Amino acid sequence: MKHKKIAERWAPWVLLLLIVLLWQVICAGFGVSEFIFPSPWAIGHQLYEFAGTIAMHAWRTYWVTMAGFGLAIVVGVLLGFLIGSSRLAYAAFYPLMTAFNALPNSGGLVRHWRGAGNSDGVSHQLLPRHGQYRDRAGHAGA
Repeated sequence: MKHKKIAERWAPWVLLLLIVLLWQVICAGFGVSEFIFPSPWAIGHQLYEFAGTIAMHAWRTYWVTMAGFGLAIVVGVLLGFLIGSSRLAYAAFYPLMTAFNALPNSGGLVRHWRGAGNSDGVSHQLLPRHGQYRDRAGHAGA
């Protein structure tokens, strides 16, 4: 029974190691270009080489995220108190709250915000611009 628990505890780490080793073997064995599909060794080397720059940007991203969460908490609590304590505020905000519940997650809003040219320089590189991608019918993506 004890060996089974130890095996279950180490199974994800062993699988991760095997996947990374397979990845390295495939990259080295087939001579895949580092530009197309970098090997784990190349990624580790770049992480080590640019550790300071990566840490600086990660720290900035962390604080921008924390500031956004903090602002959301403050605004959400204040709006909750306002809506919960006033029938007029509840009646005014109810249609808006219902409309926002019908929307999917905010990913589309972030892409729209990025497409409008607004960016803080942190996450905009991960999101496509308007019209950058086209669907099968040739229509520009949002």
